[in-house]
Amino acid sequence: MEKSSAEISVEIDELEKELSKALKNLEIVENQEIELSKEILKRRLEKKDIEVAVSKAKYVVRELHLRISQAKKAFWSAKNSGL
Repeated sequence: MEKSSAEISVEIDELEKELSKALKNLEIVENQEIELSKEILKRRLEKKDIEVAVSKAKYVVRELHLRISQAKKAFWSAKNSGL
C-alpha cells in the first residue's frame, strides 16, 4: 500500500527535525574539536617552554659541576704546594 501525501509530509517533517538535531550535534562536536585543537597547541607551546627551561637547568648543573671540579683541583694543588 502506498503512502498518502499527508503521511509522506509527516515523514518529511520528522526527517527534517532529525536533520536539524543532527546538524546541531555536528556543530557542537566540531566546536569541541576546535577547542581541543587549540588546547593541544597551547600544551605544545607550554611543553616547548618547559623543554627550554630544562635545557637551561641542565646547562647550569653542568657548569656548576665543572666549577666545583676546577675548585677542588685548585684546592688540592694549593694544599699540595703548602699554601
